[in-house]
Amino acid sequence: MPNINPQAIQVKLLNNSYPIWIKRNITQHIYKYLEKFYIGQKWFLITPTSIYHLYGKEIIDNLTQHHFEIIPILIEDGEKIKSIAYFEKYSKELVQNGCNRDSMLIALGGGVTGDLTGFIASSLFRGIDYIQFPTSLLAMVDSSIGGKTGINIGEGKNLIGAFHHPKAVIIDPYFLSSLPEREVISGLGEILKYGIINNNSIIDLFIKFKSKQMDLTSSEIDKMIIRSVKVKVEIVEKDVNESNLRRILNFGHTVGHIIEAFTNYQYISHGEAVLHGMIIAIELSKQICNLNEDYANKIISILKDISFIKLPEISKQEFNNFLFRDKKVQKNKLNFILLNKQCSPIIKNDIKTEIIYKIYKSHQRSLI
Repeated sequence: MPNINPQAIQVKLLNNSYPIWIKRNITQHIYKYLEKFYIGQKWFLITPTSIYHLYGKEIIDNLTQHHFEIIPILIEDGEKIKSIAYFEKYSKELVQNGCNRDSMLIALGGGVTGDLTGFIASSLFRGIDYIQFPTSLLAMVDSSIGGKTGINIGEGKNLIGAFHHPKAVIIDPYFLSSLPEREVISGLGEILKYGIINNNSIIDLFIKFKSKQMDLTSSEIDKMIIRSVKVKVEIVEKDVNESNLRRILNFGHTVGHIIEAFTNYQYISHGEAVLHGMIIAIELSKQICNLNEDYANKIISILKDISFIKLPEISKQEFNNFLFRDKKVQKNKLNFILLNKQCSPIIKNDIKTEIIYKIYKSHQRSLI
């Protein structure tokens, strides 16, 4: 294997352990990392057309030169494809191109591509192998890791899905150079989440990164990715199927998902919505958990500095409707993640919806 020394992080699970390789420009040597999985079967690269022209064709050329049989499946982009209709469309296309139980899928793209490809892999032929190859910052630190796959329905985000772990995750920070600013901010929202709930050094790295005008070639962004991945892996290993501890990864997501669903997943990205959701969760933590006010205000200031998208006007009834469709509702109680103190998240299930809505409205109006 070429001496490029990737950061190798092993996800140690009972039956589905897999590696995560992180290195800038690892894509140039991709065949060396994938050849262990190749047994002469058909491979399929599932990727949006735009990503195919940026990176996919080069990856296919690289693998083909090393005797892989790999076929591109070009898909549309955007949250709309995480649907039953597109799940059927691309599943049929795979079968028509010779996909079978031995085939390998590669999800090359952002979180939408990874979620849909993973769900197809979990279901087609009752489960086939796939590899996550994220191209967005958000997917690198979040959705590509942990085996959560899913599609949306009108009633909410990711309400249909399965746990289906990839054979490997490959992360190349070089891909970040092609991301629009809003996509970068979306990923930074998840990175800051890890700093808030687990590792404060990520916050320190972000402050340095911000002082360098958020230079995507800086060492700080690579370090933030690595530390964020380590946090997520540590939590996933302890709670594979999100039965308890893993729920803390939903910090900021409860209200974030309401914002996404209300706007039909078109106005605001997942990470941007989570940024606002975290601000609301921290305000709640101040009121309910007596979170240290100086620390809380410092974090809120950092989050507000990059969360410049205005929020929609949502009625109390609509807010509550979306709130109780959330996957985190159990026995008609909402499991909300708050902070007890710095890097100390707790699960609360006795918060009155009126308080959540009041803080949402206060925050929403502050952005007008």
